[in-house]
Amino acid sequence: MGTILIMKNLLKNFFYPTVDVYRYEEKKEIIISQIAGLFNNSNHFFSEKGLRGEFTSSDTFEISPVTIAFGSKQLSAHLTGKITYASGITEITTHIRTSRILYLWFFISLVYGIFGIFHGIQTYSLSLLFIAITILAVGPVVALKIANFQVHLLKSRFLRETSRLCGISSPLPQ
Repeated sequence: MGTILIMKNLLKNFFYPTVDVYRYEEKKEIIISQIAGLFNNSNHFFSEKGLRGEFTSSDTFEISPVTIAFGSKQLSAHLTGKITYASGITEITTHIRTSRILYLWFFISLVYGIFGIFHGIQTYSLSLLFIAITILAVGPVVALKIANFQVHLLKSRFLRETSRLCGISSPLPQ
């Protein structure tokens, strides 16, 4: 029963990323300038912050980690944030999408596993059947676990860098 709940949560987070809201008692312009400070000199692997990003509009930004394994922006997870200001409280609403290659890996392993099972049954090949069942059981789970790791890593790095390097105080409780 516990394994089913874990898989359900992994699938939910994989296809429908959670939205996190962080509240700060700072002006919107201060938060924007301090987040823009994250993007300066942080676009290579040996940088102190290890994050690359840009503002896509005046109050919306995208951040992705700089890693050796996922050097391309399209191959790594990315965090999208929107900054709003109301009643003296600045809110940063974020959601993290995992890399596109993991979605592709998930679906290809499902399709290959299902077709491999059918082909193994039709040809009476026990080895092909075993390989197909293994790919069907292991491929999607590995993709989900790597995606979960990417999301957790990017979220923790974003929170650490905004609180430590930018001087933004810790978020207010919700």
